[in-house]
Amino acid sequence: MLKMMRAPRRPAEPGPAELFDNGTWKVVILASAIIGLAVVLTGTLSSIIAERALVQKLKSKDLLYIAESITAKINGRIERAKETALLLARDPGLNQWVAGREQDRRLGEAARTKLADVAENYDYDNSFVVSAVTGHYWDEKGRIIDTMNPEDPDDSWFFATLAAGRPVSIVIDSNNERGSTFVFVNALMGDVARPSGISGVGLDLRDISREFQSYKFGSRSNLWLVDRTGRIYISEDTEHLNRNIGRLLPAGIRRRVLDRSGADGAGGTVLSYRNDAGLLYDLITLPIRSADWKLVFQIPRRESIAIAASIKFHTALAGLIMLVLIVLLFYWVSRKIADPYQRAVRLSKELEAKVAERTRELDEQNRRMKESIEYARIIQESILPSPAELAEHLGEHFLIWRPRDLVSGDFYWVKRLDRGVLLAVGDCAGHGVPGALLTMTVHSILNQIVADRDTAGDPALILAELDRVFEATMRRGDAAPSGAGLDIGLVYLGESEVLFAGARTVLYLRTAAGLQMVKGNPRSIGQLRRSGTSYQNQRLARESGAILYLGSDGLMDQNGGERDLPYGRKRLVALVDEYYSEPLERQGQQIEAELRRYMDGREQRDDITLVGVRL
Repeated sequence: MLKMMRAPRRPAEPGPAELFDNGTWKVVILASAIIGLAVVLTGTLSSIIAERALVQKLKSKDLLYIAESITAKINGRIERAKETALLLARDPGLNQWVAGREQDRRLGEAARTKLADVAENYDYDNSFVVSAVTGHYWDEKGRIIDTMNPEDPDDSWFFATLAAGRPVSIVIDSNNERGSTFVFVNALMGDVARPSGISGVGLDLRDISREFQSYKFGSRSNLWLVDRTGRIYISEDTEHLNRNIGRLLPAGIRRRVLDRSGADGAGGTVLSYRNDAGLLYDLITLPIRSADWKLVFQIPRRESIAIAASIKFHTALAGLIMLVLIVLLFYWVSRKIADPYQRAVRLSKELEAKVAERTRELDEQNRRMKESIEYARIIQESILPSPAELAEHLGEHFLIWRPRDLVSGDFYWVKRLDRGVLLAVGDCAGHGVPGALLTMTVHSILNQIVADRDTAGDPALILAELDRVFEATMRRGDAAPSGAGLDIGLVYLGESEVLFAGARTVLYLRTAAGLQMVKGNPRSIGQLRRSGTSYQNQRLARESGAILYLGSDGLMDQNGGERDLPYGRKRLVALVDEYYSEPLERQGQQIEAELRRYMDGREQRDDITLVGVRL
C-alpha cells in the first residue's frame, strides 16, 4: 500500500523576541529616543528661526513696502493735483480774464467751462480761481461764492498765499462756503513776484479717508496722515480725524514719532511697542514727499505674522509624523539587518579579497601595457630622422612634432639622393599604437622604394608605388583592416627646382611675392586604386630665401579659442605671414607658443606635425 509523502515544514520566521536580544532592544529604544529628541529640537528651532525671519522680513521689507505703496499713491494724487493747479495758473486765457477784471464775456465763458471740466472729469471735488484784482472767488460751477476781504479771518489763507510767493502750496482748510474740509492745492497766477490771483483744485478729506480704507492692511491696523504737530488729517477711521496722534500711542512712541516727524530717511522708521493691554504692535512712519505731512501705519504683530502660528502647527504635525515614520523605519531596518549581518560581513570580506586580487591583476596588465607602449615609442623615435640628420639634409629648418599619446600616427622622413633631398610628412589613419605601427610600416616601404626602384627625384612615381605596396600589404590575408589609409606629402628639393606630390596634403610655399598653396591629390594612399586616379608632380621654381611648410592636418583641426573652434587654415596662413621674416627656429617657437595659447589647456585632439624649410 502506497503511503502519502508529506512535504517537510519550512522553519518559522524568527519573531522580534528571537531576533533581538536585550542589548539590541536597548539600542533600538535609545536610538528612537535620540531621534525623537532631535526631531523635537529641530522643529522647535525651525519655528523660532522662521518666526524671527518673518519678523525681520516684516520690519525690513513688508511694512516698508506697504508704507511706500501707500505714500506712492498719495504722492501720485497730490503731484497730479499740483500739475493741474499749475496748468490752470499758467493758462493764458484765465490769466487774461483775471487781469481784465473778469469783464471779457468770451474769456469768462471759457474760464468757467475749464473750471467745470477740471472738477468733473479729473476726479477733483472742486476747482477754483480767486482774483487778486477783484477779490472774487469763482468755483467750478461758475459762481462767485465769496469776495476776499483782508479783515475776514476766513480769507487769511488767500493773502498769506499771495505773500508767501511760492508757486504751489498745499493747505488743509475748513471752507465755510463749501461746507466741508478740503486739501487745497493752490498755484499763483501770472508773475510769482506779483501774482494776479490764485487757481487750484480741492480734494475732500472725507473722500480721501474713505479711499484710505482700500489701502488698509489687516483688520485692526490703523493708517494716519499727520502734520508736524501730530494732528491727524486723514484716517480710514473717521473717529480719529482731527485728533492728535499722541493720544493714540504710548508716551515713549509718541515722542519718537513726533520728534522725528519730517526727519525720517527715505526708508522710513520702523518701531515696535506694547500697549497697555500687553499687545505687541509694529509701527512705521514715512514722510510724504509732495507735502509737509507724514504717513503713520500701525498694525498688531499677531496680524502681521499670522502665518507664523500656522507654520508652528504644521511644523509640529510634520515633526510628529516624521518621528513615527523614522522610529518604524529604524525598527524595520534593524530587524532586517540583525540576522544577516554576519553573513554580510563575511561576504564583504570575500568580495574585498576578490577586488584586491583583480586590482593587482589589472595593475600588472597596465604596467606591462605601459612598458610596451614606452618601448614602441623608443622604436618609433629611433626610425625618425635625428635633429642632426635634419640639419645636415635640410639646412635651416624647424620641426614641430607633438604626438597626442606616447606614440604618434604622424611621421616625418628625409632621404639624401645624388642631386637633391626627399622630404615627406605623413599622417597615418588613427593615432596611438595603431597609428604608430602604420608609420613604421610606411617608413620601411619608403626606404624600400627609394632603394630598389628607379624612382629617385620623382615624388609622384614614389607615391604611386607606395600606394600599390601599401594596398597589397594592408589587404594581405583574409582579415584586412578597415579604414587603413595614409595622408602624405612628398617634396623633392633639387638643385634648381622643387617637385611636390601629395595625397590629401597641402604644401605652403612662402616667397617674397606672397604665400602659395600647392594642393596634392584629394585621395589618401590606399584609395587611389578604387578611384582610378593617379598622382601628379607639381613643379615649383627654387627661389633663394623662400620657405616651404609641410605638415599634417592635426594643427588646423585642433580646437580652442573662445568659441572652441578648429584652428583652421586661415589662422595658419596668417601666422606664417606674420613670422615669415624671422629665422626658422624662431618661427617654430612662435607657432608652438600660439598653438598652446589657442588650446588654453584643452586636450590635444590629434597628432600634430609641421616642418618648415628655407630654400
